[in-house]
Amino acid sequence: MGGGPGSRWVPRLVALSASSVVAAAIVEIAFRVTAVTPWYERLEEQALRTPVVLEDVGGQPFHVREALAHPPKPPGSFRILFLGDSFTYGTGVEDPARVFPSLVVAELNEAGPAGAAARSESFNGGIPGSLTQHWVQRFQRAVGPYQPDLVVAVFFLRDGTRGLGGSTGHIREIGRRMAALSDESWLFRRSRAYRHLRERRAQREFSRDYLRAIRQANVGGPDETAEWRRAQVNLARIRDEAERRGSKFALVIFPLLFSLGRDYPLEDVCQLIERFATEQGFPVLSLLPVFRGRSAPSLWVSPLNQHPNETAHVLAAEAIAEFVAPLIAAGSRPAERRAG
Repeated sequence: MGGGPGSRWVPRLVALSASSVVAAAIVEIAFRVTAVTPWYERLEEQALRTPVVLEDVGGQPFHVREALAHPPKPPGSFRILFLGDSFTYGTGVEDPARVFPSLVVAELNEAGPAGAAARSESFNGGIPGSLTQHWVQRFQRAVGPYQPDLVVAVFFLRDGTRGLGGSTGHIREIGRRMAALSDESWLFRRSRAYRHLRERRAQREFSRDYLRAIRQANVGGPDETAEWRRAQVNLARIRDEAERRGSKFALVIFPLLFSLGRDYPLEDVCQLIERFATEQGFPVLSLLPVFRGRSAPSLWVSPLNQHPNETAHVLAAEAIAEFVAPLIAAGSRPAERRAG
């Protein structure tokens, strides 16, 4: 005799369970076959590929693009000193000629704006992971040997935020979290599929926390905005010291290349920095309009690295060249400026 109605479900449940196990096994095998180095490790590897020069800045070794030694200033030349962080340095872009400090002078020299110096030159003073206090030190060491006619501080939105340690430093912290999870979780160690899900979750958390940290550092409470207030003092100090040496000063705001549509999540932060510059009397350029409406990933070094790629550097350079050309044309002849 056949069993009751309940007994007919038993084979179906067994078959369903078996199918689920087989499906899970297939997914796990697929992840094992296609497994790659975790994204947070690959990002750090990419950053390390960029050629670097080590230089002491304030008693701490930093990666820089160029050593400070420079030949005497040619008569009739106009020198631009760029200060900034890894965006100015050009993390992820190996050829220094494809980074915007070099592209700006190439653009200026090709255009030959009326009234400008015969030839423009630039020095890339970008320091990955730096804050504005390091820019002051970099400026003080570079201004004498280089004798800039114009100092351009390129302020990425992170630069008023203490605690992020640069995106690479934050990535390393995520790597440490993942290592701790590997020690604690048998499933994380054994299952590639589960590991992938947890790593993707960590990536989303990283983006969320990074945006929140930048926002609060600029528009939050007094403790949160302490670094942004220090940045304002440092930028004004660079301006004042540059002008005492007969140099001009200008500020460029570089946005986070993320969600660049009409509802850009950090637009109020860009506006806050721009208002500060205007109040201080700095010539200021926000690059947000340059990038707005573009696909953010198309401007990244890679899907894992949101530093600007060569396309983004070209776009930035075109806008910066147009911005500084009147400052060059309105300046006095470089030969008449006081030496450092």
